[in-house]
Amino acid sequence: MSTTRPLVIAGGVAALVLVGVLALLAAWAGGERAAFTPRGLDAVPPALAAGGLTVCSRVDRPDASAPAATAAATFLVAAAPAGCATGEVARVGVDRFATPEARDAAARAEEVRLRPRGSAVVHTWGDLLVTVPGLADDDLTDRVGDAVRAAGGR
Repeated sequence: MSTTRPLVIAGGVAALVLVGVLALLAAWAGGERAAFTPRGLDAVPPALAAGGLTVCSRVDRPDASAPAATAAATFLVAAAPAGCATGEVARVGVDRFATPEARDAAARAEEVRLRPRGSAVVHTWGDLLVTVPGLADDDLTDRVGDAVRAAGGR
């Protein structure tokens, strides 16, 4: 066996590791975020309703999931009013922030904390961070995301 073969293999492994690190950094950076504009928690139900969803309940949370959040609520959302009765709901967490830096830092923290990838969906929308845990039905999660994006979120 040639002495150059181990060097070629090591170089290939190093290149793969570098590509992996760059991919992780790109994912950590979070891509594009929504413009930071005042929305408030009261903007959530009409946006979800515009997407054809039903808000079953809203519970304001005094203990936001992000330390820098100024307000927080959990919305139980169904695809139709019957979903509220049957329990086919998505738990949508929404946190409000005073600055775009605080919102974006919280979004990055959620994206890193939620593993494996796909176990939750994180959106930014105005001054809000919207999170849908992965336990929700995929179609319902997609519809929540569609409603948030239609209202200007990302």
